[in-house]
Amino acid sequence: MKKKLFSIVLCLVMVVSMLTGCKSTKDNTNNNTNDVKDDTASVTPDVAKEDGDKGLIVYSQKTLDHYFHVALQESVKRAAESRGYKFEVAVCDFDSALQTQQVQTFIAKNPVAMIINPVDSDSLIDSTADAVAAGIPIGVVDNKITGGKIDITVTFNNELAGEMAAQEIIDRLIVKYGEAKGKVVNVYGAMSSEAWRLRKEGFEKVMANYPSVDYIAVPGEGDQGITQEALTNVIATQGTIDAVHCPSDSPGLGLIEALKIADMWKTTKEEGHVIFVTIDGEPVAVKNVEDGYFDASIVQDALAYGPVALDIIEQYVLTGKDVPIDGEYVNEDYYWQKATFQQSDVGAALIIPPYVMDSSNIDDNRHWGKIAVNEWGLTYK
Repeated sequence: MKKKLFSIVLCLVMVVSMLTGCKSTKDNTNNNTNDVKDDTASVTPDVAKEDGDKGLIVYSQKTLDHYFHVALQESVKRAAESRGYKFEVAVCDFDSALQTQQVQTFIAKNPVAMIINPVDSDSLIDSTADAVAAGIPIGVVDNKITGGKIDITVTFNNELAGEMAAQEIIDRLIVKYGEAKGKVVNVYGAMSSEAWRLRKEGFEKVMANYPSVDYIAVPGEGDQGITQEALTNVIATQGTIDAVHCPSDSPGLGLIEALKIADMWKTTKEEGHVIFVTIDGEPVAVKNVEDGYFDASIVQDALAYGPVALDIIEQYVLTGKDVPIDGEYVNEDYYWQKATFQQSDVGAALIIPPYVMDSSNIDDNRHWGKIAVNEWGLTYK
C-alpha cells in the first residue's frame, strides 16, 4: 500500500527568514506538508495577539512528514502566538547537520526561548551549549538531547506505553478465552528509533509473563507498506490470529489493510474480531475506536509537548526560578491532567504520561486526535 502523505494549508502564514544556507519555514512547509488539510480559518481562538510585542519564540522541527509532528508544530505555534510572541520555525527533514545549522541561525536572532524537537540525541549538544551561553532558554520536546544543560525536556514514557498496550490485549484475551492465550502479532517499528525500541521492550516485558500466549514479533520498520506485508505474511502462515499491535497509528494503517484483504477487519461486536491496539492516539485511532474496530489506543499527547515546555519556561526560567526536578505539573486542559517532574542528566524533565483511549472515554473532547481535527481543522487527505 502506498504510504499516505499529509497536506496542510496554513491559514495563518508563517514567514520565516533564515540566514544563507538554512532552509526556511516557507520552503519546508511547501515541501513537507502537502498531505494535511488545514481548515482553521474560523477556529483560531487561541491566537489572540499578532503584534509579537513579547519577542520571538523559535522552534526547530525535525519533520513534517508525519501527522503527529504536523500537529505538534501547530501546537507550538498556537501556544507562542497566543502568549503574544512572534513565532518562527525551521524544519530540517531528519537532517541532523541541517538542524545544527538552523539552531545556530536561531541563536543569532536572540529569541526569548528556543523549542527543539531533535533528530538526533547527540548532534545538538554543542549547539544547545552555545544557546545556553547566549542566555537563551531551551525546551526540548519529544526526543532528548543527551549532553549539556537543558532548561526543560518534555518527553513521553514510551516503555510504559508499550506495557499498557500489551496489557490491553491480555485483558481482552482473558475475556475471550477465560485465560491469557491465543496468537498475538506485534508488527514493531524500526529499532533505530529509541521510541519504537522502548515500546517494543515494554510490550514484550508484559507478554513474557504469559507463556500460554503465542507471541509473534515481526518487523514493520514503521512503514505502512512493510507493516501491511508483514501481517499479510503472518496471516498466510498462521491462519487465525487473535490480536495485532503496532507501535504507532500511521504504520498501523498497514495492519488495517492486511486485515481487510484477509476479510478479518471486524468490529468488536462481530464474530471473528481481531483485537487491535495501537499507540499515539491519532485521529485515525479516534475514528476506529468510535466505530468499534480498534479496541484501544495508548495516547501520546502530541498537542502537549510544546505548550507545556513554553509554559514551564515562562513560569520558571524567565522569572529566575529553578525548574522543579520532582513533584507534579498539573494542567486540566489535557486529559492526562498531571505529569511528573524528574531529574535527568541534562536538567529538569517532565514526563507526559500515556493513557488508554477506548470505548469508555472516547467521547471526551480533550483527546488530541479530536482537537486536531474538530477544532484546528488538521485532517487527513
